[in-house]
Amino acid sequence: MIIEREPSGLYEVRRRAVEALQHLGAIDDLVDCLRTLSSREALDPVEQTGDDAVVNALARALSGCESERVQSLLLDLASHRHLAGVIEALGAFHCRAALPNFIEALADDFTRPAAEAAIRKIGGAARPFLIHTVKRLVPPGEREYPSRTRQRLSALALLAEFANPRSFRAILKALMNDASPAVAALAREIASRLIG
Repeated sequence: MIIEREPSGLYEVRRRAVEALQHLGAIDDLVDCLRTLSSREALDPVEQTGDDAVVNALARALSGCESERVQSLLLDLASHRHLAGVIEALGAFHCRAALPNFIEALADDFTRPAAEAAIRKIGGAARPFLIHTVKRLVPPGEREYPSRTRQRLSALALLAEFANPRSFRAILKALMNDASPAVAALAREIASRLIG
């Protein structure tokens, strides 16, 4: 039932079947379902949406399972698809190896909240990744995509939460003249809070 696609895209029954297996403690079955669904893609976008919802449910169901094979499976899945449930589960594991995936997920409106929460759980170890993201420049003559700007804004806000104040001031100073007005404005706002 969990791995069988529904052409209409309705996935609630499949998601509830995941919950039932979770309550039964059927970890191996959940892992098998996740492995099967993560290794295939639907040609129909409606069916793919249903699969993604079920994969999210499976990942969330496995997030409390302290297993290296579960973490490895989720990490592999996150390396080629950004799904909120997968990011939440990796965040629950405090998986530092997933930091590049979390950073990429900041660019997507659907996965940004999960990625921000996962990065917060990892804390200061995320600092170099956030600095790199905030400082990454658009090549001359090109325009920054809105999703990229939102990614940088999110990274900057997260960086403000656990950056070293002394080194962070230099980053803020450089960003106050950023080509993106939104990034420059946020840098000024954070700087005013630090000074004040």
